[in-house]
Amino acid sequence: MLALIPKVRVPNLVSDFRPISCCNVLYKVITKIIVQRLRLVLDAMISPSQNAFVPGRSIGDNILLAQEMFTGYNRQGLPKRCALKVDLRKAYDTVEWDFLIAALQLFGFPDIFIGWIEECVTTPMFSVCINGNPHGFFKG
Repeated sequence: MLALIPKVRVPNLVSDFRPISCCNVLYKVITKIIVQRLRLVLDAMISPSQNAFVPGRSIGDNILLAQEMFTGYNRQGLPKRCALKVDLRKAYDTVEWDFLIAALQLFGFPDIFIGWIEECVTTPMFSVCINGNPHGFFKG
């Protein structure tokens, strides 16, 4: 079930709503187990430069690093440079699940564990709750 919570006082667009997913208890238990097991090895698997979503690391560190790098960026006497900002706002929507599964296999995770993850990310179905009533189903 997806409940649509308005982000603005008078929502007119779909983007004016925040979708809140209401999952069943079994799904929540399985995903909690997966997260707890991944947390044990995450630090060793993820590059030190990746700071978001890793316990003990902060995305704020990268923000501070970027600010330091750009302080005095246009000083005279330095060679010309270029900087790019990439917007990854919808990064989750662009995940290549086949690549993720292959990476988990290369890291040596058991097939049953990989299967649980694959089921959690590829099989969910949702219904949208409009005015308190569920409407239709679509694949997540």
